[in-house]
Amino acid sequence: MSTGIVSATDRTITVETATMTNMIQITAPLNPGNSGGPLMNYQGQVIGIADAIIQESQGIGLAVPSNTIIQEINKIIA
Repeated sequence: MSTGIVSATDRTITVETATMTNMIQITAPLNPGNSGGPLMNYQGQVIGIADAIIQESQGIGLAVPSNTIIQEINKIIA
C-alpha cells in the first residue's frame, strides 16, 4: 500500500491515439506493473482505479474515477 494525496481532478491525458478524460491526479507512487489497484480515501472507500503514470514527471500518477468505472461496467452489462 502506498499513501499520497489527490492533487488534481478532471485531468485529461493523451497516450498515442487514446485520450483519457476526467482522471484523478495523485501523488501516490505508481510503478510499472501495479496499475489496476484501488485508489482509496481515508475512510476506506474506493474512489478510483490506479491507471497510469506520467513518465516525464516525478511521482505523478493518474486514476480512473470509480463513477467512470461503474458507468462503463453498466454499458457492458446492458
